[in-house]
This record gives sequence, C-alpha cells and structure tokens, in this order.
Amino acid sequence: MGNASVKGDKQLYFDAMANVTQIERKELGALRKGFQEAGRASGGNPLRIARDDFGRVVDACAIAPQDVEILERLFTMFDKMGDGQIDYREFVVGIAPLARGTPAEKVKLAFELYDVHDEGQVKAAEAVFVLNAMNNVASWFGDPAMKPEELDTMVEEIFAAAGGEVTLAYGDHVHDFAEHPVMRQFVAGAGTVLYGAQ
Repeated sequence: MGNASVKGDKQLYFDAMANVTQIERKELGALRKGFQEAGRASGGNPLRIARDDFGRVVDACAIAPQDVEILERLFTMFDKMGDGQIDYREFVVGIAPLARGTPAEKVKLAFELYDVHDEGQVKAAEAVFVLNAMNNVASWFGDPAMKPEELDTMVEEIFAAAGGEVTLAYGDHVHDFAEHPVMRQFVAGAGTVLYGAQ
C-alpha cells in the first residue's frame, strides 16, 4: 500500500496500479460525494449505490477511461450479494490506496473518505471496516493480504495504546496505523494470505 517503503521490499501490484491510474484524492472525494448523493436519492439504503447510478457518477467525475474499467471490475468484486449494489463507503475506502502517497497518507485518505459526516473521529469497528476494505482490494489485485484477525488485533492495540478510548481522532493516529507492525508487514508485501487461498 506504500510506495516502495523500504529498500528490498517487493513492490505490491496495488502500488504499481497507483502509479498507472490517474485516480487521486480529488477524484476519490468527488466519487464519494456523487455516490452519497445518489444513495440518498435512491430512496433505499443511503449507503448503497446501484450499478447504473455508479456509472453515472463515475462519468460525471470525468474519470479516465482506463480507470473506469478498473472501477467497474472492482464494483463487481464489491457486489457480494450479486444484486447490482454496493456499499459505496466500502468501495471508496477500499480503493483509496490507488491514489499516490505514503502509507500514512493513504490510511488518512481512507478514513476521510469513510467519514461522510466529517467528524474526524473513528470507532474501532469503523477502523476495522476501513482496513478490511483496503486489505480486500489489495488481495483482489493479487497482493498478499492480512488475515482479518490481524487487522482486529492491530486496531485493538492502537485503541488500547490511546487509553482505551471509544473513538479516536484519526488524524492524530494515522501514523499509529501506518507504522503498526501488521501494516508494515502488509506494506512490505509479506501478508499472510492470498485471495482465493484456503
């Protein structure tokens, strides 16, 4: 999830994609805003977006054609129920590492994209949700990923080190996430599980 963070690390495919795509912070923010508006207008679950609305928002955000293809394929991966709808927050935080930046910048961006009310706070379960979404997308790109239990442990340790708070100001703790041994292992391409592996 980082850009060649330590000499000797292998470059993750996810990182390579960040250097190929033109999706950046601005585009991700526009996608989140468009998805949020489409979700509210749908009359159903405001956190879900249908494939047709997804396509309209992506078109309205003027995403580069080669990036649209990647996003459409990822939509299919996120459509776990096969009903043509996805949780748009899971989608945008999952693809946050496609934007260029350091691991800390990508983690912060993912939390900002998840935080639709701009509160600057994250609960432990929300932090796990964000990290799992990024982890899943990385695994879909073929990168070694982390086990969900490892991400749970990482979040528990970070919240415990912060005094056991119920919520954290994620901006103050981005480096705690980015520098945690589990995240460093992931960024180094040393994840413990591959997508589709038993």
